[in-house]
Amino acid sequence: MQSSYKAAQAIKLPERGLLTNGFFADIIIVDLKKYKDKASFSHWNVLSEGG
Repeated sequence: MQSSYKAAQAIKLPERGLLTNGFFADIIIVDLKKYKDKASFSHWNVLSEGG
């Protein structure tokens, strides 16, 4: 069982957290060649680039 499914169950979100028939597909696809993390511990609210 995936951690995303357990989290969805904990906050009572039905049909979430798994990639399976009948569930909503909440996925994120990232191109790691374009992605740049700009945030740091001291600047946590700086947005990433490369979307």
